[in-house]
Amino acid sequence: MFWHKKPDINYYVCTINKTFAKPGQRMYFQVNYTEENLLDYIDPNNDTLMVRLADGHLLAKCCIMVASDKRATITTNWSEFCRRANIREGDICAFRFRITSKRRLVLTVHRL
Repeated sequence: MFWHKKPDINYYVCTINKTFAKPGQRMYFQVNYTEENLLDYIDPNNDTLMVRLADGHLLAKCCIMVASDKRATITTNWSEFCRRANIREGDICAFRFRITSKRRLVLTVHRL
């Protein structure tokens, strides 16, 4: 009887914890809301993910994978990106995945 539309919230917001800020660590996203979309844009032969700071001052190549527990994991270079972006434990960040015109996945990080 009632029309229902799922909200279109494209951001994942979290407080950077000790694990995410520690050198050599990975960033995990609970991606139930985008899992099917992420899998469409992750090439098994090229898992490169461009990660950029929202102000455009920093761009880094990382790697991404979607695990069986439905979490997206950003691996290679994530801790280096955090260091260069001055993202520390306790910071609140919003993350947004988008698709480029070349059908590649990009992650934008907003420090709030």
